[in-house]
Amino acid sequence: MTRHITLIAGSNRPNSQSRRIVEICREALQTHGDTTTEIVDLHSHPLPLWDPDKRTESARWDAVWQPVSEALTRADGFVFVVPEWGGMAPPHVKNLLLLADRFELAHKPALLCGISASLGGAYPISDLRSSGYKNNRILWIPDHLVLRQVGQFHWGDATDNQTLAMQQARVRYSLSMLTAYADALGPIRSTVFDPSFANGM
Repeated sequence: MTRHITLIAGSNRPNSQSRRIVEICREALQTHGDTTTEIVDLHSHPLPLWDPDKRTESARWDAVWQPVSEALTRADGFVFVVPEWGGMAPPHVKNLLLLADRFELAHKPALLCGISASLGGAYPISDLRSSGYKNNRILWIPDHLVLRQVGQFHWGDATDNQTLAMQQARVRYSLSMLTAYADALGPIRSTVFDPSFANGM
């Protein structure tokens, strides 16, 4: 069975560290048999802010939202690489989670990776775990990644750098957990939704 993982580059800056880490995770996922991937980059595909018109003016939204919606719908799981901005997840990442609905994200596992140019990176994970799942029902898996001083993180030979070797091993392990969850949750995703409980708790 082939699983499909969509990776979200959560920065709206050009040539961002988020995009670089997404590419590293994508490369690492190639070692997991029967895994296909695609990237949603919030810089190259900026999204308008959510508003109620999305529900009623579908034609106006289709051009900007439909390609992202299709990438989310195809996925069996996600990697969210999220920079820390001012101790929070960036607003455009939260906007993506507001725009998406249960038909695109529900009961699909997601690995959170918080990144920071300095010693942060944990706050976006806490931020999204507390509020980023309610109505869309995305499932943040228990594992997550925090890459501090992200500019120094690279993929490749780490023989002489114990810290880098440990980070790379952690990335591999967490991606293995994500693919295991993606496979195991397939039967849950086929469950019929009850519209009486469309919005979670």
